[in-house]
Amino acid sequence: MKKGILLLLLSLLSACGGDNNSSQSPTPQPENPDTPVAGLTIPVVVHVMEHPASDDSRISVAKVHSQIAALNRAFNRQNDDLSQVPAEFQPFIADMQIRFELATTDPQGQPTTGITRTTQNIELAPEEYRWGYRYLHYSALGGKDPWPRERYLNIWVSDMRDHHGKVGLAGRASLPGDPAEEDGVLIATLAFGTEPPLEQGLHLGKTTAHEVGHWLGLKHIAGEQESCNVDDGISDTPLSSSNYGGLNPSHPSSTCGSADMFMNYMSLARDESLLMFSQGQKAAIWSVLEEGGVRHSLLLNSRNASAQ
Repeated sequence: MKKGILLLLLSLLSACGGDNNSSQSPTPQPENPDTPVAGLTIPVVVHVMEHPASDDSRISVAKVHSQIAALNRAFNRQNDDLSQVPAEFQPFIADMQIRFELATTDPQGQPTTGITRTTQNIELAPEEYRWGYRYLHYSALGGKDPWPRERYLNIWVSDMRDHHGKVGLAGRASLPGDPAEEDGVLIATLAFGTEPPLEQGLHLGKTTAHEVGHWLGLKHIAGEQESCNVDDGISDTPLSSSNYGGLNPSHPSSTCGSADMFMNYMSLARDESLLMFSQGQKAAIWSVLEEGGVRHSLLLNSRNASAQ
């Protein structure tokens, strides 16, 4: 979900829930980074949607692996640009303690590379499934059915360039609790991974980190209304009235009386500006994964697999 005019479409299509109202920007307080949280490994299946007219759609295995590596850097505080986070936000940087790996077993228990390849066919899709590329989630409509969300993160990758050759939709995601038939993340070929071909500003694999954040329940730092009266529900991300779509801002940038955390993965800034998740976002994500959370099955299945 990012960048320039493209981000307008992306914001409309993003799987974001309602936002909490707030009258003023809270003073951020760091969560306790020592709070014990059991780590989680999430199996990933990447559905490569190939198009006969697009050589770029036939992405390489190396490109897929580069995206998994970028996800792991983002979610485990391992990116080498963390020093660029302003000093006032350094205490809030979180290790989410979530790792991603390509699935090694498919839903039928058979060995897999974690990569499927399908020739997409929009001609099979009714008009209402073409908008936002919804048809890509359905085999019967020219796409590829998801694997069970209780066990896998589904990522569909498709060449979503417009008639000008630019990425028209960088990505979108389902929220926890959305229909199982479309559960997962959709990413544009030119915004996926760190291996070319890529579009500048979408070239560091951070679009996928942003969308997986949505998939695990996070909202944009400025919400969808981009107003100082709307919050993202996270105590340590200051109020902001801008998601910085397609921009590469400099610190300090302020829209609601305090410095904005535009370098958060849940802003819509360019990849080179996105550096961190916060401790509050970590707590929010783990509330979705722990007992009683909508995606608790992922944690149970991960622990069961580790015990075998």
